Amino acid sequence: MSSQSSAAPRRPARDIIEAILENMRTNLEPLKYSILAPSRYLVYMHADGGWYADTDYEWLRDPTEVAAGYDLVLPLSRDADDAGGEYVGNAVFGSVAGHPFWASVVSDVLSTPIPSDLPSTEVEATTGPGLLSRHRMEAVGFPRAWMPPRRYFHTPVRLSRDSGEALGTHHTRGSWRANSLLWRAKMAQRQLGRLVSPLRRQ
Repeated sequence: MSSQSSAAPRRPARDIIEAILENMRTNLEPLKYSILAPSRYLVYMHADGGWYADTDYEWLRDPTEVAAGYDLVLPLSRDADDAGGEYVGNAVFGSVAGHPFWASVVSDVLSTPIPSDLPSTEVEATTGPGLLSRHRMEAVGFPRAWMPPRRYFHTPVRLSRDSGEALGTHHTRGSWRANSLLWRAKMAQRQLGRLVSPLRRQ
């Protein structure tokens, strides 16, 4: 990414995080980790810039050179021609410090009450990739912004090692998913598939 920072006025990250917490308290919302964590790292992106990556994201190559000409990088986890259409992932992204895109997204979080009984299956749509995807057209309007196709930052794990373009892959094993029945079912299906595959080759 470019070394030049946006000229947008800056607000201490701690103040913004405290505002998010106060918004939750005002709406009698529990301070869920699954909701607070995404809000928190969006604030720090605006304050400090750099790269963010989930703990279950695996870097395959240094993205510095590829992203050198951009001030905002929002990798797509789903391309326009995929089922469901274009979708911005929130497992990895980067920007210069003070980029106005993050201020807009954080303002959205602050102004939108989050239900206290929000199920874990709705986290992605509320404060995860769904939130970033709702702002993707705004992102396109910024100069030096890039939303790279899925093959760069969200290459499927099974293809990532053989791809000459892949910069990283997301293993999608976030801890917040553990309480979801759907997530546990998917994990059981994957484990069963690993056990059955060797038998099929015999």
